[in-house]
Amino acid sequence: MLIQLRQDMLMLENQLPLFVLERLLELQLGIAYKKGDAALLIAKFFRHSGLTTLTEEPWPTEVLLSIKGSLHCLDVFRECILKKCWIEKDVDERRSLSKCPSQKQHYIHCLTTLRKVGIKFKKRENCRFWDIKFNGGVLEIPQLYIYYDTKSLLLNLIAFEKCHPECIKNVTCYVLFMDNLIKSAKDVAYLRSRGIITGLESNAEVADLFNGLCKEIVFSGGCSYLCELSRDVNWYFNLKYKFASLKHKFANDPWAIFFTGAAVSFLLLTFFAHKLYVLLYG
Repeated sequence: MLIQLRQDMLMLENQLPLFVLERLLELQLGIAYKKGDAALLIAKFFRHSGLTTLTEEPWPTEVLLSIKGSLHCLDVFRECILKKCWIEKDVDERRSLSKCPSQKQHYIHCLTTLRKVGIKFKKRENCRFWDIKFNGGVLEIPQLYIYYDTKSLLLNLIAFEKCHPECIKNVTCYVLFMDNLIKSAKDVAYLRSRGIITGLESNAEVADLFNGLCKEIVFSGGCSYLCELSRDVNWYFNLKYKFASLKHKFANDPWAIFFTGAAVSFLLLTFFAHKLYVLLYG
């Protein structure tokens, strides 16, 4: 029953303005009421609602102000799951986005294809589910727990971000990134073996979940927070793919090795002959 209740409370069409809930709570508590109590109660209620453990107390002042300034329950929930170092959020995030010249979500190859060129996958510890990193050929992805209401949560968060063009679309970007990465139950099985995907749904159901969520999504909200990471992954993939292609070509064509070696030798001989001529005749 609690699962169904939480799911209904986070549906975009069911939202009541937070100021209405604040007023109702004030009438109930009387002098014991403090401004912002409704937002804090909502955050505590959704503490373990899918995706990740949302909130840890005590909350920093910046997080409290952000939550208390929310529009409704869904907005409070989104602020909680996306919270990080709020003091640095505006400066660093906007600076990062300003470096991205493209106005779209960057496409990356699926997990199986990335693994073929040697890209490794690792569970990133103690991070929010959306905080993905790529370094030295290793893609670090925080654990995502797939629960009964995960699809509904993600759908409503995406809908909220679509309805508010001014907000940073981190959830939408994350879902599109995972949709690119996951194309089959085999991809999910590997992520599950690495501890990145966990939960109750089968591998095929998880693949269908991400692929289904992105069918109607057109990313048009400026730069993705994953745009620079996606470019790095694609650059690494292209470099490794070209190297592997050359290696395969030379391994299967002895004449290619011979002619390449001859060309290099000719260039070296020409270089040294020129140097010798300069030394002898100035």
